[in-house]
Amino acid sequence: MNTDLETSAGPTKEAYCRIDTYRIDKVSSRLRFAVTYWTSKEEAAKFNRSYLEEDLKQARGLIQSKVVHYVDQLSEGEEVDLPTFFDVNMADEVTIDEPILEEQEVEKEVPYISFDENGDEITKYRTIKKKELVEVGRKTVKKNKIDNSIIGDLPEYCYTHIAKELKKIFPLGKIIQK
Repeated sequence: MNTDLETSAGPTKEAYCRIDTYRIDKVSSRLRFAVTYWTSKEEAAKFNRSYLEEDLKQARGLIQSKVVHYVDQLSEGEEVDLPTFFDVNMADEVTIDEPILEEQEVEKEVPYISFDENGDEITKYRTIKKKELVEVGRKTVKKNKIDNSIIGDLPEYCYTHIAKELKKIFPLGKIIQK
């Protein structure tokens, strides 16, 4: 985020948002992920371990979600709360054409096997009345189509979503996606 912030870890003009956890629920088609904010991308990178056996490092540069945003040099600042948890529907709204069905009583000819006067099998037909769903028209509706392709490029999808949300908070600031 290329915008002027006062944070719990000090001032920054290069705050960095990092995704820490992902959870995909395929049954409900929900993607849930949590993020942390840092004073810079470098500070976030320093916190990472290369090996599991390494001790956890101090989280220098980790900032709390409440920050003061300065729009310009003359601004007195506005307190904002950065989102740290996202719950996203893994679907896209689509418009489809679907049938309008109505239950109607219809007559159907049903084959059955019988025997003629010589005892040979023959096929005969009888008419029965049966209730069936019959298409009586069509309508255009909007539905949410599940998009599992999101899983293929999860970081890109998540960071795009985060950037969209942060632009609501910092409309004049620069949200840089890398």
